[in-house]
Amino acid sequence: MCTLFDEIEKEGMIKGIQALIESLQEMEIPYTKTQNQLMVKFSLSEDTAQEYMDKFWK
Repeated sequence: MCTLFDEIEKEGMIKGIQALIESLQEMEIPYTKTQNQLMVKFSLSEDTAQEYMDKFWK
């Protein structure tokens, strides 16, 4: 069962991931380095990090 707190926490994490991707992209950090940072900072698998990169990399 998913609680309201879990939903808020997940939404906050997704916003953090989006902000990190956009910030690193604005600083002209390469795609692969940004993906690696996602994996390290948010403890994501390569596949999950790739999904977020596909969604938020412009």
